[in-house]
Amino acid sequence: MLIAITGTPGTGKKALSEKMREMGEKKKIKKYLVMDLDEIEKKFIIGMDEKRDCSIVDTDAMNEFINEMDEDKPIFIQGHLSHLLPCVSKIIILRKDPRKLRKELEKRKWPRKKIEENVEAEILDIISCQAFELHGEKNVWEIDATDKKPSEMVKEISKIVDGNFEEGCGAGKVDWTHLIC
Repeated sequence: MLIAITGTPGTGKKALSEKMREMGEKKKIKKYLVMDLDEIEKKFIIGMDEKRDCSIVDTDAMNEFINEMDEDKPIFIQGHLSHLLPCVSKIIILRKDPRKLRKELEKRKWPRKKIEENVEAEILDIISCQAFELHGEKNVWEIDATDKKPSEMVKEISKIVDGNFEEGCGAGKVDWTHLIC
């Protein structure tokens, strides 16, 4: 079973993945295989989008590659594009209050234009809407990661994987639209 862990840059995907690996090694949770999509996608870059200053990735070829890894045990594909992969069966989206997200991206010294683009995407629910459209409501979960520690999110994810969490919540569980002015 392939499971996407996705979200706008700065929502905590890498910290969560590191915690999942760490807790698995300490046997506090099942040992999950967590793969970094950023590393995988480097093999599938086919160009550069100069206007947005980002790589263009052949998602069809990448999906085919990842789909070959599917096993009975959960494999997590962590990355902000992982929800676009047709081969994933569940999508877990990390969300973050856009005000705190802005501070996180500023701390990383991102260009102002990229910060604004990503904060806007978080407010408008872009990833959730895409995941919902591609995979259906029952396969999408949102976790408000704003003030949660990675270990708290790992427990929620374990419940989702084990089927002890409400069936997918679809897009809209976390709503930042009230911040639009």
